[in-house]
This record gives sequence, C-alpha cells and structure tokens, in this order.
Amino acid sequence: MNRIKTVVVLVVCMFCVVGAANALYFEDVVTDWGPGGRYDRALVPQYPHTLDYTHDINDTVDLSRYQVTDVVLELDFDWDFSDRAYFYWDNREYAFAAFDGSRWTYIDEVDNDIEMLVLGIDWLNDDGMLDVSLTVTNYLGTANAFLDWSRLSGNAEAVPEPATVLLLGFGFIGVAGICRKRKKS
Repeated sequence: MNRIKTVVVLVVCMFCVVGAANALYFEDVVTDWGPGGRYDRALVPQYPHTLDYTHDINDTVDLSRYQVTDVVLELDFDWDFSDRAYFYWDNREYAFAAFDGSRWTYIDEVDNDIEMLVLGIDWLNDDGMLDVSLTVTNYLGTANAFLDWSRLSGNAEAVPEPATVLLLGFGFIGVAGICRKRKKS
C-alpha cells in the first residue's frame, strides 16, 4: 500500500512540475505613438475621433502551441491641458474603449491614473493581435486627454498534444495493472 501512495505522490508532483513549465507570462507595451504623439504621449481625441493602435503578442507567444488564459490591459492616462489652463472648460473627460471593432465600453473619468481592464481572451487567441480604439467625451464637447502608455499582459498555457495525452493515459493504465497484479499476489 505504501508503494501505491509513493507512485501517486510522484505522479502528482510530475503534473505540478510539467504544468508550471508550460505556463508562459507575456507583456506588450506600446509607448511609441509615432508622428502624432506629443512629448511621448498620445492625444486621445474627442468623440467621434479616435486614437487607434494595436498590441501584438505574436513575437512572445506561439499561438500554435499556447493558448491565452487571461489578459489585462493597463492604460496610463495623463491630465489634459484644459485641466490646467482653462477654468471655463468642462474638465471632466469620460473615456471609452473598443476592441477589435467591438462596441464602445465605458472605462472611467480620466484622471492622472492607470486604468486596468480585464479582457476576453478570444480577441487574442484568434490572431495574437488586439486592436484598441480610445476616445473621450464630455457634455460641452471640450474633452481631450493624453495616454502615456498602454500595457497588455497575461498568461498563456501550453495546449496538450493528443499523442502526449494518449501516452500519459497508457502510463496510468500500466501503473494500475501493476498495482492490481501485486495486490492479487
């Protein structure tokens, strides 16, 4: 009976080690806003205009071998110039985001803060790219804000191959057969 317990403990330990080895953390940060960027920041314009950019995880995650399990998007908004300069403007900006052409999602009122959004994994498992559109609005039509950086991070796990699962199943059948044979003798 002690040998059976030892075998079970070894198999459980093997799964823990293999599972930890197959997990992958990824991160993609966008800080280069191109010629439209101002002071290493991007202007997030008033609706209906948008700031559009793409996160690409294909250089860190091989989607033929890994599947994204969870993902978080962090947006580092900065104060807009109207918050400091013009007291007669409406200083509130309400930020909205759309991903891969989805509907607009309300984020929050823009402050000098980092907003964290938990996203659906389907957007990344399709092609490894996430298209982001940002816009801001307020009631007077004077909204504007800046985005310092955008970070997409998450975890991916290895997709088990059918041959590996089959081999592992035969191994369990063999261990069960040995244990049963020893029990009869």
